[in-house]
Amino acid sequence: MSSKSGKDSSGAGRNHSRSWSLSRRLTLHYALSAFVILNMSAAFVHWGLVNITERQSNKYLQDEINTIQLLSRADTDLKALARKLEVGYAARESMKSYGRILDQQGMVLLQTYGMDAKIPAKVFPPPSRPGNVRSIQWKNSREEVYLLRSVLLEQGKAQDGRVLQIALDVTYIEQIFSDFRNVLLLVVFIGTFVSLALAVLTVKRGLCPLTEIAQRTSSITAHNLDERVTLGHWPEEVKALAIALDEMLDRLQDSFVRLSSYVSNLAHELRTPINVLMGEAEVALTKSRTTNDYRRVIESNLEEYDRLSRIIDSLLFIARTDVQKPDLSREEIDICREVGEIIEYYQPVAEDKGINISCLNNATLYADRTLFRRAVSNLISNSLHYTEAGGSVSISTRQAPNRSIEVTVRDTGCGISKADLPNITDRFYRVDSTRHMNKEGTGLGLAIVKSIMDLHGGSIKVESEPGRGTSITLLFPRADITNLSS
Repeated sequence: MSSKSGKDSSGAGRNHSRSWSLSRRLTLHYALSAFVILNMSAAFVHWGLVNITERQSNKYLQDEINTIQLLSRADTDLKALARKLEVGYAARESMKSYGRILDQQGMVLLQTYGMDAKIPAKVFPPPSRPGNVRSIQWKNSREEVYLLRSVLLEQGKAQDGRVLQIALDVTYIEQIFSDFRNVLLLVVFIGTFVSLALAVLTVKRGLCPLTEIAQRTSSITAHNLDERVTLGHWPEEVKALAIALDEMLDRLQDSFVRLSSYVSNLAHELRTPINVLMGEAEVALTKSRTTNDYRRVIESNLEEYDRLSRIIDSLLFIARTDVQKPDLSREEIDICREVGEIIEYYQPVAEDKGINISCLNNATLYADRTLFRRAVSNLISNSLHYTEAGGSVSISTRQAPNRSIEVTVRDTGCGISKADLPNITDRFYRVDSTRHMNKEGTGLGLAIVKSIMDLHGGSIKVESEPGRGTSITLLFPRADITNLSS
């Protein structure tokens, strides 16, 4: 077991070590991009230089060939050619040219001094027509590089079988290319290191806003949730992140305030029945009493126990719907029939208070029967508690334009102010001005209704006007509708 734990921890350490920071990744990507760009640029410059030099060298050879061709046509005794080949190239220190003229049997007629030792005749390519440009590059044992070409010479208007072998010493050029390549490599490496240094500075400066966000976020605790992250000087991309964090802080602050209020209200709701129970128990224990006295105390305590049980049951139901969505037992429901049974249960209470309660229209939908009855029952119970004698409570059903079903419980009670409307579905929230009308209430009824509608994918809509009554509508989505009948 311990070895397994050791392996897990070592594996976690390896995974952590493989995770590179954002600054390191950006720096590496920047440096690699600069390295690739510099290499491509250097390769292009080198290719361009080599290409241009080769064209110029071939052009020079062609010019020499054209000159020798002219001399060959005009000079029959080869004297001018001899001067051209034997003397013409001798004075050059670099980029020397060498020429050799062979007869039909391959015997040397004329050649530049020292050409045999440097460039044998057999290394030249086969002769080509004067108009053809065909050169090869050749290197001898002394690391000297030559550009070679062979052409057929013409005398008059006809070819006499003689072959001109001409070579250009490009060793100096190749040395220039080698030095140039070294310079380019040096430029690439120096440029890469400079780019790496600039990348470090750029990334460090660019990530400063993220560091500020981290510092400001880490300083926010439960005691200063009103502080925000956004500052005006940040880039747009970072500002978007800061705005998202501020919105999250808004939600956290709201949730924290609601949680604090929830805990305070819960403590208040639990303290009242517990104080009653403790008070009655202390009074009962102050002196000896009869069996009937103790019985009355226990019966009175049962009411408070029942209230505590209802609070705990309601809290457990809401908690279960928050943590995990239970599977609903959906079935076809005749709304008017279900509401009629609920009305029958509350009818005695309505008659005692002189309140008329009725159901209008009908619809059929698929929903969880038990949860539907609980939601409507909570709404009817609230309406009866906050409606004065002589008032009315009606339950109506309507098909909305989007084919959803609306179940509305409307009363002529005391109503709710606009300031309280956004909070009435919060847990333990009760309107202060109406607490005396329902002393047994816990403030969980509408919170349960909202949870039930969330489970069904629906919503709850509340409309109210103080002194004129309240209308609460349960909206069941289109997927739950089967038909609507009057």
